[in-house]
Amino acid sequence: MAFGIDDSGFTIKRLPDIIDSLETELQAKFNALGQEINVKPDSVFGQLITCVAPELALIWEALEASYLAMYPDSAEGYNLDQTCQIVGVERLPATYSTVRAAIWGNIGTVAPLGFKAAVEGTSYNFSLVEAVTLIGDTAVTVFTVTAHTWTTYNIEVEGTDYDYVVTTPAPAAAVIAQELADLINADVDGLADATVDGADVHVISRDGVTALDVNSSTDPLYMEMTAYAWFGDFQADLSGPVVALAGTLNQIITPVAGVDSVENLVDADEGRATETDTELRIRRGASLGLPGAATVPALYAHLTQDVEEIESCTVECNRTMATVGTLPAKSFRALIQAADTAAINQAIGEVIWAYQPAGIQSVGSEEVVVVDDWGNNQSVYFERPTPVPVWIRVTMTENTEQTFPTGGEAAIAAAILEAAQLLNVGDDVILGSFNMQIYAVPGVATAVIERSLNGSSWSTANLTIASTEQATFTSGHITVTMT
Repeated sequence: MAFGIDDSGFTIKRLPDIIDSLETELQAKFNALGQEINVKPDSVFGQLITCVAPELALIWEALEASYLAMYPDSAEGYNLDQTCQIVGVERLPATYSTVRAAIWGNIGTVAPLGFKAAVEGTSYNFSLVEAVTLIGDTAVTVFTVTAHTWTTYNIEVEGTDYDYVVTTPAPAAAVIAQELADLINADVDGLADATVDGADVHVISRDGVTALDVNSSTDPLYMEMTAYAWFGDFQADLSGPVVALAGTLNQIITPVAGVDSVENLVDADEGRATETDTELRIRRGASLGLPGAATVPALYAHLTQDVEEIESCTVECNRTMATVGTLPAKSFRALIQAADTAAINQAIGEVIWAYQPAGIQSVGSEEVVVVDDWGNNQSVYFERPTPVPVWIRVTMTENTEQTFPTGGEAAIAAAILEAAQLLNVGDDVILGSFNMQIYAVPGVATAVIERSLNGSSWSTANLTIASTEQATFTSGHITVTMT
């Protein structure tokens, strides 16, 4: 057998081969001198060989590793990074989970940069990315009905008035509070939700991230604003997919006078672990279309490489003179999953304009205006996946031969959410895929998994997701019950 590099690649010499080679060479050298030697393992020469051979084997392994490090399919770690840099691709670093959370406190208090809160029941800390002065538009505003004999009780949210006119005899304060909350919640186009605690009305940002201008024209002798929460942007101290489900970022780590409590109204946007070797190899392969232009592979490569914030991308093209599916004649559509910000949208638009095929129109619901080389405004279009909110309900029976742990339902719900959020654009919701998360917790005998598109009509059938859609999940839409 030939060892080393030849036209078939690199063949390593293993330890047994090295020992055989040393024994043969030593015997040949001494035979040439007319002498016979003993190379058995317990002989002097045998002992010498067993001392030298492992070191030579290490050298051969280093040679093999050096050879393999030149090729992206076999290089690993740092060597793969260096190989990918040849085509201008760098490993994606880890990112941090982020979340906007409500900060309760006194008006005018400053929550400083670095103010820390932790996820309940964990050691995961989140820190404010910039100081927040507790003033202005609010995340939550609490109104307290202090007397029930006023004529009209009013709450105004972003210019929309919600008025409850008192009848005779005047109802109790708690009834007035409930009536006001019902008016706010009944507004399907409204920006706020409301909850009631006795005579208190909590006006809460409906999307959990947008601060609202909330006021009241009611005489403060009858209803006054008694508590407030303002939004602050937090980032996890540790990189990677740190989970903070809605309502769980609530433990203050660095107390500040005037700050009473913290709570996230929505799930955190999870960070990303450092790109793995496998992921990097796949992305490098896709990047080979970068030198090209006006082709689907080139457009895909530039979108995924040039716009770091893109999570997934699909490019569909119709080169015919007739409509195909939902694509008009001579058109293409880039289906892109990425955060919806002006900067990201503009970056996507610039790439599409630079690398789109000439004479082929881009289509989609998202419009971006770019300036061409001659100073003219040009509109390009792309599409974001249509979100399909999905509810999951799990009803379990207990295996009495095992101990179902305290908090088991919450643990299963969190595990299902984590698995569900890995679904990509166009992935169907296969209910049986959640069995692993359910039965990983001891004490579960049986489980019925159901899904819903509205939280009220349930089915045990899998959910088909179109290629332009993406199933979305939140912690509030996952219910796990042990019966």
